[in-house]
Amino acid sequence: MATETANYIAGILGWCMVINYGILLIWMVFLMSGRIWMYRVHNRWFNIPDQEFNAAHYRLMGQFKLFIMIFNLAPYIAIRIMG
Repeated sequence: MATETANYIAGILGWCMVINYGILLIWMVFLMSGRIWMYRVHNRWFNIPDQEFNAAHYRLMGQFKLFIMIFNLAPYIAIRIMG
């Protein structure tokens, strides 16, 4: 019973990781292909300089990737090692 539960949770974490990395990939593609459009939209709301816009997205993408590793990848690996 415990092995089935561990496999179920590992499956959920695996799919969460795939979805989160997909979101990160879409974010990166939007930033690379539509950066000017994204900057204009954000600049209307927040009136931020171009360099600050780039730095904010770079920092947030790094934090998002770190959170994926901490909250999806690490528990997934731990469950697979124990199971």
